[in-house]
Amino acid sequence: MAKRISISPATWVICAFALIIGGYSYWFYSNFDRVINEVDLGAIKEVKANPFFAAQKLLQNSGRTAKTERNFSVLDNELQQQDTLIIESTRVGLAESKRLKINDWLKEGGHLILLATEIYDNDLGTSRDVLLDELGIRLYENPVDSWSYDEDERLTKVTFEDFGDETSIDFDQNFYLQDSSGDSTFIGGNDYSDLFAQFKLGEGMITVVTDMDIWKNYSIDDYDHAMFLYQLIGTGEAVLFLYNTAQPSLWSIMRELIPMVIISFFIFIFLALFSASWRKGTPKADERPVQREIMQHLVAAGEFTYRNDSGETLLQSMMDSLETRLRRSIHQYSGLSDSQKINKVSQLVNIKKKQLELLWQIPEHTQEDFLLRVVLIQKIKRLL
Repeated sequence: MAKRISISPATWVICAFALIIGGYSYWFYSNFDRVINEVDLGAIKEVKANPFFAAQKLLQNSGRTAKTERNFSVLDNELQQQDTLIIESTRVGLAESKRLKINDWLKEGGHLILLATEIYDNDLGTSRDVLLDELGIRLYENPVDSWSYDEDERLTKVTFEDFGDETSIDFDQNFYLQDSSGDSTFIGGNDYSDLFAQFKLGEGMITVVTDMDIWKNYSIDDYDHAMFLYQLIGTGEAVLFLYNTAQPSLWSIMRELIPMVIISFFIFIFLALFSASWRKGTPKADERPVQREIMQHLVAAGEFTYRNDSGETLLQSMMDSLETRLRRSIHQYSGLSDSQKINKVSQLVNIKKKQLELLWQIPEHTQEDFLLRVVLIQKIKRLL
């Protein structure tokens, strides 16, 4: 008698699952295509360390030699004619020898592109940037209320001779340039501000811009920023980016200051203990403080100040505050004459010039005159 083969239920279940999995695998590999998915792992080390990495690669791909440096020691090497030197770093404290070397190189045909980094101080008559002061180009801060938020008005649009198309650049609106010498060969900007200027020096050229972020990795592909850089360089074969001048490390600064901090700490402890030893005998009870309303203090201080000089100090402080507001609201306000200031303020706040003349006249030192001036100043501030 033949022996019967018995198959357990568990074997049937395993076979069923194997068939299902095998069938699904066959269907999956027959109907689905393999797709390569690229994952952005972030900027490589070179890009993180060099903000002009994209601009450098752009110029290298166009057949030029481009590199970046981080301190002015590179100027010790001989610069070649027709080279372009782009300096983002501040020039405050730049050695005289390096400045003269730059000037000699420019006269022989070099092209220097500078970022204006220092605000011009009208009181001192300098920006502390010798290169810009020699050109007579000044950097000023743009009041926020003078910015344009319309894209077309905000853009700077220029057309270079060798290029037919218009170039659009989105400069930062925080600053603007002023050519006090009148020697610039070209000044470009939008309808509100001058944002870059060019000067001839011998056979070379100097270009001053208010913003170099347009050429950094995160914005060089916006608008025509890359084309603007390409057009500025022109036929130059070598380009050098100079940025972020070398500064002492944090550890070296701490190492210099730690001894002074420790000595100062022990001196402070000694003086605190010494001053505490002066208290001898029973403590005297503190007198009960006199309670007064804050307005009493304000009224008393105001009356004292007014009687001292018929209110001239109060008026002067109010006028100083008003002048500060007007400098922010009116372009080049500090350089205007009194009559020009009156005209500008009258147009701005819609107050008759005859009324405004009271603020720029010699006061009569009367209480009525004082009150009229105070009311007028407050009214102008409300309208600004």
